Amino acid sequence: MDYIKATKKDLEQITALVQETIKTIYPKYYPTEVVDFFSELHCYENIRKDVEDGRVGVLKVDKEIVGTGCYKENHITRVYVKPSDQKQGYGSYIMECLEQEIGLQYDSVNLDASLPACCLYEKRGYKTLRHERLTVENYKAGNDENRFLLFILDICCCTMLLYNCTKSINTVKLLPGKEEFRDNAGLCGPSSDL
Repeated sequence: MDYIKATKKDLEQITALVQETIKTIYPKYYPTEVVDFFSELHCYENIRKDVEDGRVGVLKVDKEIVGTGCYKENHITRVYVKPSDQKQGYGSYIMECLEQEIGLQYDSVNLDASLPACCLYEKRGYKTLRHERLTVENYKAGNDENRFLLFILDICCCTMLLYNCTKSINTVKLLPGKEEFRDNAGLCGPSSDL
């Protein structure tokens, strides 16, 4: 399992993975108009810009992309795992990689959580700061061609204080209240049962 920086050659696979996940998972939580909103938000063009800016990573298992993550400054903007590969810890691993990268420059990490991912973030120690409501408009053809549907999309804006990790042979310093764990690479971070 390798989490590496995405390149332009990964664009098609990343976009297909993100779109498949949105179209498979999000309808269980949201109406079609909101699913379409997320699909447009994470379109090829937006993913392309993020890849060009060096903000996207991909998780490869047996040389196949099974997940992706993206961040800008200390804000995680996209984490997706293929539906067929979920519930195997890949999302948590991507989060660990993003948190570690962000932790090199920042003391905290922020993200906007959609309903399908809220539990993952809460289990990782994220706390909801506020709920934001976005109005999603969508043209609805039918008897009244000028009618628009308005949906309120509730997004949790979450944050977590990052661990302070210094490597040495036997010493790991963490912020008070955080538990230690070490992965196979010897990296340290907050404990998680995911």
